[in-house]
Amino acid sequence: MAGPHRTAVGDHGAVSPGRTGGPAAPLSVLVADDDAVFSEALVDLLTVDDRYLVVGVAATGAEVRRLCRDLRPALVLLDVRMPEGGAELARALVTSAHPPVVVAVSAQTGLRTVAAMVAGGARGYLAKGRLGATLPDALARVVAGDRVLDVPGAEEALRLAEGRSAPGT
Repeated sequence: MAGPHRTAVGDHGAVSPGRTGGPAAPLSVLVADDDAVFSEALVDLLTVDDRYLVVGVAATGAEVRRLCRDLRPALVLLDVRMPEGGAELARALVTSAHPPVVVAVSAQTGLRTVAAMVAGGARGYLAKGRLGATLPDALARVVAGDRVLDVPGAEEALRLAEGRSAPGT
């Protein structure tokens, strides 16, 4: 059995679906994205799964900070390109007094962007174009300790974030 910091990567880092069994009480989630339609879609996906309770929605980094302080969510789905967002916000959240698990969600899947978010403390990075019915299970994997990077070049991004060189270099 792997330790608490397993990394789930495969075809573009995708995790395979499958219920992992959740906590007795729903996990509190803050959805943070400046695209209201996308935020609503995330809320809809999570609302039908009894493992999650969406406690708030934010559209700016300032709102994320305030809602995290006030609501203390266990998990934050964080848009990478939202105003006042990005790796700096992820780092601030995971080093706060009540740190949530941060999962980056973005259409931006460039190697450096993914690596910056992982280095900033994001435990997962999910590509917006690849989300759907597997989202709740991917989040469960992250909360259970896996690092889920569902983007092209996930292994290379992880090496870059951890300051390791590519094999054979």
